[in-house]
Amino acid sequence: MNERIGFQYVVDCYTGGAVLKKYLAKGIAVVVALGGLFAFSNVTQVQAKSSYRITKTKNYSSKTPFYNKGNAYMWNASHTKKILNMKNHPRTQWYRAKSVIMKHGSKKAVYYKLVNVYKPWNGYVWRGNLVKGYGPKYSGHYRIGYFKLNQDFPTTINVDNNPVKVTLPSGTVFRGATYVYKQKTWITLSVGSLSNHFLTSLGIKLNSSQFDVRNITLLYSSKDLNPTPPSYLTSISAPDFLFPRTTGDTDGKTSPDWQNNLYVGKSEITWGAQLPYLRTTTDGYVEYYGNITGQTQGFSIWGNPLGVPPTASEQILDSEKSGNTLTLYYASHMEGLQDKQVTHNGRSMYQLIIQKQSEPVVVKNYYSDGKLSEKTVYEQYLVGGQPFHNLDLQYDYEYGD
Repeated sequence: MNERIGFQYVVDCYTGGAVLKKYLAKGIAVVVALGGLFAFSNVTQVQAKSSYRITKTKNYSSKTPFYNKGNAYMWNASHTKKILNMKNHPRTQWYRAKSVIMKHGSKKAVYYKLVNVYKPWNGYVWRGNLVKGYGPKYSGHYRIGYFKLNQDFPTTINVDNNPVKVTLPSGTVFRGATYVYKQKTWITLSVGSLSNHFLTSLGIKLNSSQFDVRNITLLYSSKDLNPTPPSYLTSISAPDFLFPRTTGDTDGKTSPDWQNNLYVGKSEITWGAQLPYLRTTTDGYVEYYGNITGQTQGFSIWGNPLGVPPTASEQILDSEKSGNTLTLYYASHMEGLQDKQVTHNGRSMYQLIIQKQSEPVVVKNYYSDGKLSEKTVYEQYLVGGQPFHNLDLQYDYEYGD
């Protein structure tokens, strides 16, 4: 408001000087010169009064989400440029990186610096326009974990698009992903992380050419911030018998259908083919799918070829993990694997040693202009001395707009 008044006053002075031009040509030069000097002085004064200055800063190590109520403009640090209106980005999630006190004249206000992990936008928003939590149109914030049922749990599993009623026994361990949708927390329990033995015990069999099993989705908490698990679930650590993986495995952090699979061979050249593979399941089985051929088409939601059961499956009786080496113990020989019979804990068992090689393999693909299009990291293993490898598609994202 002050800028407009000051500018209008300067224009009026200049116009007045133009009128005098009819009577005194030399006088106009003085008037214009003084008017210009006054204008420069006045605008500078107005800008000084309207400037913003950060007087105090507090940084935050934890990422607390915020969303806007109505219009909420994001500014640069000097409060001279609007970066965006958060109202136009309802599906993007913002996290508080720091809070600052901005002084504007004699007034002070608290602003939050908000950042978005997957986009370059960041800036300062007045705290009064923000609400802690996830916005009503936001969907995402996947967090992988492992969960154990505390009780027998009746539910429905969709098999070949048909609902099948089952009762999951107490003690069953799932790999799961919690996520936010409509300001509540939901959980997807990966049916594909369970063994063929477990599915068969529920009456679900891998014998259909169109076989497909969907994961189980349940309400985890009515809160989107700091949700507590429902009474029938307990959050637990990852089972010790999962294959050792690189700490940079992004796929394992964000995808609910990530598989603990190792494929025959050591080269990514074979990725286009369907290969025999080995996996351990969350309910404590080791399975080998040795009858996979290029003639088998299609995959179910968890990566098993449609309608193909494992050629060998054993319950894991014990496991040992040391660095990059995992040792599994089970009762009987698994056809197709180079396990060996040993005495362990006073009884005869079969031992399978799985060793992850120290250095992961990095594959880079480039656009025609030479710029990097994607980077894939995979690892090589020795399973009983045989070469295997894993797949890491590196899905790592947050939903936004």
